[in-house]
Amino acid sequence: MAGLAPGSFLLSSLLGSTNHGPKPVNGQWAAWSEWSKCSRTCGGGVTYQERHCNNPNRIYQLCNIQPCPPNSLDFRAQQCAEFNSKPFRGWYYSWKPYTKEDRCKLYCTAEDFDFFFAMSSKVKDGTLCSQNKYDVCIDGICEQVGCDRGLGSKAALDACGVCKGDNSTCKFFKGQYLIQSRCKLKLTGRVRGEFISPLFLGYKKTMTINFP
Repeated sequence: MAGLAPGSFLLSSLLGSTNHGPKPVNGQWAAWSEWSKCSRTCGGGVTYQERHCNNPNRIYQLCNIQPCPPNSLDFRAQQCAEFNSKPFRGWYYSWKPYTKEDRCKLYCTAEDFDFFFAMSSKVKDGTLCSQNKYDVCIDGICEQVGCDRGLGSKAALDACGVCKGDNSTCKFFKGQYLIQSRCKLKLTGRVRGEFISPLFLGYKKTMTINFP
């Protein structure tokens, strides 16, 4: 590695896991500091110099984690829409996100046309990258984010929808309802664990719903 003293190396822990965080790169060292104050005033103390790894020189954390305004355009959709005003092979298209390929690359599909294209090798940092609504792309890599919005966190929702919960706050309701015609059942609030019994007696169905 360029810039390292003979026999020295950079630990991967300084750069993060090989599966998460920025990709490891050859490091460089800053200049040595001045000698520190001696540990003793007499009798043979110890002094030291130190230097720091300065490449890579970037660490990440999440910011502005408050929800976006209602009805605001999805962040990935915003990035595709930036190409609407730019000619693509001589033509203008209306671009929409295409997410069946690598979700940390910006793939967009031309609306009303049957093709998609990689518009950028990386989506912008903070773009959601998985079915988990918290994980985000950083420098082209999908990074794990917990429900506590901590980068690299494994915190998850329990069965009741509580972050890092213990499944103890669920409320259980059991009852019967009568369906006389085809209709849509609208449940307000967050509903988790909906289950409709396979046992049908005429139009009667038994349903158990878990509310957080």
